[in-house]
Amino acid sequence: LLLAATAGGTAAAEPPEIATEVHHALSADGQVLNVQLVVGNRTHNYSLTPFSVFSTSATLQEHSAGGIKPLEDRQPRRTFRSRQEFGSWATAALAEDGSLSGFF
Repeated sequence: LLLAATAGGTAAAEPPEIATEVHHALSADGQVLNVQLVVGNRTHNYSLTPFSVFSTSATLQEHSAGGIKPLEDRQPRRTFRSRQEFGSWATAALAEDGSLSGFF
């Protein structure tokens, strides 16, 4: 929901614009996710790189009744972000089936 304040300080709700087209492609090495959104008569392009919410020194462990067992991180990063100047930020997740979700 977007709010726009009038000169008198009254806020009026404006419906968000919806992307009418979404295209995305992952580079062969998995290090760049290019996303193109068409919203109204404008095209927005994003180039996102993988990231993890975990630190590089994080360890994966399985906790069970049998104890704690270390795990290897075998999955490629499927979360991506772009932090460009002037508010052009994006965060996206690419699902195994190729579907894309995110904030742009």
